[in-house]
Formats: sequence, C-alpha cells, structure tokens
Amino acid sequence: MEPINTNNILIVKNLGVSYITRKNIFSLKGNKFSAVQDVSFSISKGETLGLVGESGCGKSTIAKGILKLFNKNLNEAEILGEILLNTGDKFVNLQKLKNSEMRKYRNLIQIIFQDPYSTLNPRFTIGKIIEEPLLYNTFYDKKKRIEKVKYIMDSIGISPDKINSYPYEFSGGQRQRISIGRALATELKIIIADEPLSSLDVSIQAQILNLLSDLQKEFNLSMLFISHDLSVVKQICNNIAVMYNGQIVEYGPSNEVYFHPKKEYTKLLISSIPGIEENK
Repeated sequence: MEPINTNNILIVKNLGVSYITRKNIFSLKGNKFSAVQDVSFSISKGETLGLVGESGCGKSTIAKGILKLFNKNLNEAEILGEILLNTGDKFVNLQKLKNSEMRKYRNLIQIIFQDPYSTLNPRFTIGKIIEEPLLYNTFYDKKKRIEKVKYIMDSIGISPDKINSYPYEFSGGQRQRISIGRALATELKIIIADEPLSSLDVSIQAQILNLLSDLQKEFNLSMLFISHDLSVVKQICNNIAVMYNGQIVEYGPSNEVYFHPKKEYTKLLISSIPGIEENK
C-alpha cells in the first residue's frame, strides 16, 4: 500500500457520488444519476485548494459527499472511494462512517455555505449561534464558552457588544462573517467554503476574502474553496482543480493553471473573465 503523507489534512481518492431517486408509481426502480466520477485530490496543512467550474459540474456535490450532507427526504446518495481526514493521531475514512459516527469529527471539518442567512437560526442570538458548536464538541464551562465566543467575534470583525443581537440585525457580509465564526468555534483543521462570496456585493467579497486569508494564518487552517470564478480562486488558493461534467480535468499550482492552462475548458473559463484580455 502506498504510504500516506502525514502532512496532508484531507485526502480524497477516487470519489464518486451518485444520486438515487426514490421509487414511485411510474418507476419500480429508483433512477441513478452519477454526479461525480473518480475525483482525487489532497489538501496539506495550511493549504487552500480551489475547486472551480461552472454551475452543475459537481463542485457542491463533492462538498456534500465529504461531509455526508444529503437530504434523505429528497433522494439517496451512493458514495464511493475514500475520504481520509487527518485527526492528528490517525487518518479516518469518513466514507465508511455512518452519519451518527460523523458527529465526533465535525469539530475538525466544517462548511461555510453560499447563503449565510438560511444557515443561521433566526431565533438564536449571534452569541448562541457561535457558542452552539462549543456545547457539543468541548467540555468548556459557560464562562469559558462566552470568552471564546467574544474572542471569535473580535477575530471576525464583529463587535463582542453585539453578542445578544439577532441575524436579521446584520448585513449579508456580516452574516457571512458570523457563519465563518461559527465554523471556527471548535478546534478546526479544515474549512470547506462552498461559494461563500456569490450572494455578496463585489465590495464585500474582497473583505471576506481578506478575512478568510487572515483567519487561515491565525488559526493554521486548511481550506477547500469552491467557486465558479477562477479569478477569485487564483487570489486565495495555492492550487487549483478545474471541474467539468463531474470530473477534475486540470489540477496544479494556481499560477500554472491560470497563466499556462493545458485544457481547452480551462482556457474558456479564463477567457470568460471580464477584462482578462486587458490584463494579459
């Protein structure tokens, strides 16, 4: 067996994800649709890997496949391959775990979604939203939890004085900061950022990008950054994986992929960036 590089935080090997629709009166057998085929990549400590491609290519399905975030009320998903998470003392294959068994590792790997408002409980204060992961993943007493919450709020650029405020009292950019803060509450090793900028104004996008970069250094995080925008991915990522039709078609260092693309699809993505001709 090939030795595992212990400098890696996450290793994905030959990942395949298929959706299986439920049986109905018109079909005795559920239909099977392959959304991701034979995807492999690794993310080392402190690295940001950009996963880029057009809508519907399978980027978000990979994020859901890693964390097993499929809605069983809509359809079932079949996950193949290996998803190896470095817990510090061993590698755990998340693909083999039941959903109930995944809970013990959710403090190590968290996701930031596209729409922050839909993921923040409107009945909870900001303090409670950030504190909630600490309740389930640490043995902190109440005093230490509040201290940690205030430290995180300060780190994400939200005044600790707002600890008793509710999500509706904040702008879209501030709500995304709060989502990031909730992810940081535990002893996190890797963030999966699934299109975290697409619902934000351009002026706010730059602020969130800078925040993610600063927090990555401060907390020594690794990150899988998912986006359809190759120019944004280039700014923040060490390496880039380009997806097309459920597969990775190009993979390499950011500057190499961006300035010297080998695949026609990657060239098309780059040529579609506004002002790219002027920048060449």
